[in-house]
Amino acid sequence: MSSSSSSNANGTTATAPSLPHQHDHLALLDQLCVFLNAYLALNHDNRLAIIGATSHTSKFLFPGIQPPAIEEHIARSNAYQQFYSMNSTLVGGVKRLMQDEVAAAAAVAVQDPTSGGQSCHLSSALSKALCYANRHATASTDAKPSILVISASPDSPSHYVPLMNAIFSAQKAEINLDACKLYGDSVFLQQAAHLTHGVYRCLPGPEGMIQHLLFTYLPPPELRSSLNLPAPTKVDFRAACFCHRRMTSDAFVCSVCLAIYCQWRPVCETCKTKFPFQQRR
Repeated sequence: MSSSSSSNANGTTATAPSLPHQHDHLALLDQLCVFLNAYLALNHDNRLAIIGATSHTSKFLFPGIQPPAIEEHIARSNAYQQFYSMNSTLVGGVKRLMQDEVAAAAAVAVQDPTSGGQSCHLSSALSKALCYANRHATASTDAKPSILVISASPDSPSHYVPLMNAIFSAQKAEINLDACKLYGDSVFLQQAAHLTHGVYRCLPGPEGMIQHLLFTYLPPPELRSSLNLPAPTKVDFRAACFCHRRMTSDAFVCSVCLAIYCQWRPVCETCKTKFPFQQRR
């Protein structure tokens, strides 16, 4: 998958870019369907939203725009309709999302053959997930929204500001943000889980991911303290500088707008504030 995202109302957000092999796509999607079915089966009042994110867009995959055809309901009369509706809508939405991504990538390649791969719109997907969760939280006082991000995309320092804005919004709304990262660590998702009291796990691939989904992310946050979960990893608190869009551990911060720069400069490029002092040597 170029990237997919799921958001449940108890929300989920998941992202996945260019996975190495086609069987990885199928393994990831099958395990995700099992996990989401288990979540729906926990409580009849559970609500779910799934958002897919690619390098060009982010879209709701479930609930879908078009309801399943009547013939499908008749053909699947022996299946639990809530599971079947979610599974079929998700699979169809992922197919359409990937087709749109391939077409968009081809168009970009024609216009600029030297353009490389782009990171997924994780910040956009998170923002939509937060809006969906907030709408249901305000409609029901019993709702306890949470978000799960499943991502195989590398971090993009250029998306640092909008992503951190979404993370701080989740923190203010007291929405737990869990993250399951495939194919390498993510500094941003580590910070997101830490700031919102969520759980972060880094897996080498989708193989065996269902065990982590069911035993780590399925239990509600209030029950996790009673479980023997793996020890949390050390959080990487580096930030992305505004000047070169690269990760840095030591930086200069504007005292007005809090913009981050890896090198000292007399004028803030973001808010144009002039600093009266000289650079320390």
